[in-house]
Amino acid sequence: MILYTPLPPQLTVQHAVTQMARLDRRFDRPELLRGDPALLVQDSARLLNAYLVLCAPHGEWRGDPLAPAGGLHLTEGAWRTGLGLDSVATVHVGPAHLTALSTWTAGVVTLFTATAADPVPRLSRLLNLGTFLDRMELDFLLDSGLPGVRVLYAHRLEPGGWLTLWRAGQCAPATVTGNPGLQLQ
Repeated sequence: MILYTPLPPQLTVQHAVTQMARLDRRFDRPELLRGDPALLVQDSARLLNAYLVLCAPHGEWRGDPLAPAGGLHLTEGAWRTGLGLDSVATVHVGPAHLTALSTWTAGVVTLFTATAADPVPRLSRLLNLGTFLDRMELDFLLDSGLPGVRVLYAHRLEPGGWLTLWRAGQCAPATVTGNPGLQLQ
């Protein structure tokens, strides 16, 4: 069972997992819900701009659409696996195509950075395109050429709960699996 509360909270709707899958198709994949679906629930909350509570026999997980990404220093591969993105077609885009993100009214932009001490790109920032401040920060980053960003992902939900997933990066997607999707140059 999933409690769905749109933001700002005005009502709460209780969905079965099969009903929730109409909003986000990843809930139609039982293997993602068996272990620890915390990343999935939080990501879906951001994408749907709603508070979510997933109640399962083995626990309860909450998603807050405005929660910061604090403490997450996942690698690209671990992040993709945690969100169930390994089987989602990925559109690889160049920096010139990222200006199209300004037309997205909702979605999440995920930034991966690396340091000299740790050259493996790790999640450093999540930007919720449903919030003004995060959209403003993305515009600033795009205008300044994404300083320090090694990999950028942008994803959003389409009608029917299907995901659109874009990837732009300075490093090869060596840890990325799944359908490579359309290659834009």
